[in-house]
Amino acid sequence: MPHLYDVMRATHLVSGILALALFWVPALTRKGSRVHRRAGRIYVWAMGVVVATAVPMSIAFVVRGDWVVGTFLGYLAVITFSALWGGRRALYYKAGAASFRTPFHAGVGVANFVAAVAILVLAWAAADGFVRVLFTIFSVIGFSAAWETLQFFRHPPDDRRWWWYQHMGGMIGSGIAAHTAFGVFGMSRLFPELQFGTWGFLPWVAPSVIGTVAIVALTRHYRRRFEVSAQ
Repeated sequence: MPHLYDVMRATHLVSGILALALFWVPALTRKGSRVHRRAGRIYVWAMGVVVATAVPMSIAFVVRGDWVVGTFLGYLAVITFSALWGGRRALYYKAGAASFRTPFHAGVGVANFVAAVAILVLAWAAADGFVRVLFTIFSVIGFSAAWETLQFFRHPPDDRRWWWYQHMGGMIGSGIAAHTAFGVFGMSRLFPELQFGTWGFLPWVAPSVIGTVAIVALTRHYRRRFEVSAQ
């Protein structure tokens, strides 16, 4: 019989590949269309399985003594769930941003902060060189998510389209995590010579850079579009 870990790992990989492919369907189709909504729902479920299997897998790595991989996988699970939950849940709070300030939302922000602290401590206590720099950079994502949550609670946005930007940013954010995981764990196995070479940083940081630029550009685009349509 297959080992439970092997089953989780296979489920994680299959769901990740499915989510990676499905991410581009709602991203490239008309927003609000039937294809966009259906593909988006399946993508959310696939990513949910990815996150759900990543947690016990990360614990398994830690138990085996591989703190670096285990902590990083757990960190990816936290920031991925945060983006996925925020992007999806915003669709249920279109009436106003203030109602989105729930205890669970606050808990997600705290989880991001704790995860960021954990990976930063690991970077400087148990890693060095390439890994230390990368983990330090990645901790910024968790700290940023925690700060954005705090700001949301202190000053909820008054833009009636806030849920649109929250949804879009969350979905792209979860896609960043999916592409990062594929680049780090997938490409490193296909091209091991690139893992710590000159191009070693590329699969780690490229999805975050491209995704962040896309979020900023698309947010500006839709703000201008909504302003024009409101006139």
